[in-house]
Amino acid sequence: MNDAPVCIHVSTSDIGGGAEQAARSLHDAMNNSGWNSTLAVGWRYGDVERCAQIPNEQYSTLLSRLNRKWRVSQGHEIAPYPGTIHIPKLSPRPPDVMNLHNLHGNYFDLNMLPYLSKKYPTVLTVNDGWFLGGHCAHGIDCDRWLIGCGSCPHLDYMPAIPRDKTAQNWAAKRRIVKESSLHVIAVSQWMAQRFERAFGSSLASLQVIPNGIDEKMFYPRDKKEARKRFGIEQDAYVIGANYVGIDNPYKDPRGTREAILQRIAEQPNEKIVILCIGDAMMPDLPPSVALVKTGFVAQDDVAWALNCCDLFLHISKVETLPLAPIEAQMCGIPTIVNDAGGAPETISDTPHKDFGLNVVVKQYLELYDRIRTKP
Repeated sequence: MNDAPVCIHVSTSDIGGGAEQAARSLHDAMNNSGWNSTLAVGWRYGDVERCAQIPNEQYSTLLSRLNRKWRVSQGHEIAPYPGTIHIPKLSPRPPDVMNLHNLHGNYFDLNMLPYLSKKYPTVLTVNDGWFLGGHCAHGIDCDRWLIGCGSCPHLDYMPAIPRDKTAQNWAAKRRIVKESSLHVIAVSQWMAQRFERAFGSSLASLQVIPNGIDEKMFYPRDKKEARKRFGIEQDAYVIGANYVGIDNPYKDPRGTREAILQRIAEQPNEKIVILCIGDAMMPDLPPSVALVKTGFVAQDDVAWALNCCDLFLHISKVETLPLAPIEAQMCGIPTIVNDAGGAPETISDTPHKDFGLNVVVKQYLELYDRIRTKP
């Protein structure tokens, strides 16, 4: 491995939602594909192999801490995180490629992006629309990201900010992207079109590569065994959902409930089970319908839970490219999504071919080789 090309993946944390999961999967796959990959994270919670926390506190001074605290309290998204400049040192030798994932989460100094991206070939994998606007991951039905933000109607949209500095944040991001050299990977055509509209020729390159799903994890398993694991009756009709919580503005509790009720009305089976994959609330359901929650479980248990289902529903207000519908289809489960952002792009007759991790990794490796050897 001493002669292997080196890559650093930068992510908010080693454990988290879909974006963190995708970054970790890609990191592991690179280490299994002849590369030497390090996962550099703002917050380390687990024991992921070859993972290092970015040393922001180690290099912070009292002045930088106070400056950072003040800027965050005022709604600014760009603040001094002095560990950012030291990220390349977290790998065994200077990286041949840096792959940045979500950069929001109060751990990465965007002002360092022009320097880092010009010194090291840099890929930015886009899992949400945070770079497009003044603070939120998605504007849902708001198009103010096209005109400079400001007068934000939803400062509470995640990641929330306490004061309206959205116009300043918007302008700073536009400047930083133009001053950087970024090879952008959008995980859906929907997001790629938005990035093209926002940044166009400012990008070194722009292409679509979806998040990859591990084919060795998500595949059709024995349904009887799966239901036995979760205490679900064998003759029940099971509708799976991956609902995240009533306080998440990007999800759609009312639409989820309506979709569930519609499927219940179409199903003559008297035994209906709603299987909630995750530790979250589900919308009010008829008393005759059983609700089973898996709680937070490992990926292997997610795959077993999906294999309990006769149908999987994923209803949201906006999505870039949700993983759950893809995982369900790879388990052979009929899946329904609504027309929300890039969600329709997850429906496939050949999910293993379109979203399999091996296929996705191959596309990343082709890009890595192209940009690291470019004169």
